[in-house]
Amino acid sequence: MVNVHEWILKEKIPIIFSVLVLVVVSIGYFGVSGLGLQNAEMNEPVSDPAVYDAIQLKVGFSPAGDAKVFALAKSNALSKYSVFEGNPLPEKGSMVLGELEADMMKSEKLFLKAGDSLDGFFGLTISVEGILMKTNGPADYFHFLSPVEFEKISGDSNRLFILMDGETAKVFYRLDRNAGLPGFAKLAEGTFTDFSPHEIAGVAYYPVVLGASESELMRSEKIFSKIGDTFEKFDKRFIVVGVLEKNASILDWVHFVPLGKQQLTGAN
Repeated sequence: MVNVHEWILKEKIPIIFSVLVLVVVSIGYFGVSGLGLQNAEMNEPVSDPAVYDAIQLKVGFSPAGDAKVFALAKSNALSKYSVFEGNPLPEKGSMVLGELEADMMKSEKLFLKAGDSLDGFFGLTISVEGILMKTNGPADYFHFLSPVEFEKISGDSNRLFILMDGETAKVFYRLDRNAGLPGFAKLAEGTFTDFSPHEIAGVAYYPVVLGASESELMRSEKIFSKIGDTFEKFDKRFIVVGVLEKNASILDWVHFVPLGKQQLTGAN
């Protein structure tokens, strides 16, 4: 007959070891799973495409040639965005910045925090109402303004526009061939002399120059691989004639085309 006391003493260490392993594995599993969920929730970008619905844009260039995008968006859509600092809605005399634009302006010592004021900013004296959390979309580069400030600020309202490709916002810049590339933008691939309509086997193609980041994305999606490749989008045929150097601005995501929004889509 087995002596229970002796058996417990003999098997105590293996039993304790097994229990400890079970506890550690359980803690590790639930701890990692919980951390992963928490991180996913914390890093989840807020990119409600409704903010781009009927958005109005102006583009201006700083003395250093940096592109600045000024936006007038619907308040009910913008209010859904989370903020890093301050408030998501621009009041009269203020602006709300996308995260990447805010980071750039802070690095240039233009302001330090929400509530700071800028003098002579594209013709305005204006304060920073808030900074949005990163959206992983064009809004990260925008200066959101109230209707009053949007009307007053210096910028071209006939260049930049947004088109939705499913749930993804794509940025377009209507470019005149005679005007050349804006700001200090330079080509890393291709030549601007090719920025003109092309005809291949009797089929017409519009030229497009792509920002560096947009070209990387489109190449990863197998839409094109090299200069001279063609693709079709928004019921138009395009030929890639150039790719910009990295610009660290909205221009990294732009499609430069010789068409305005209405010409491209028929929409206002």
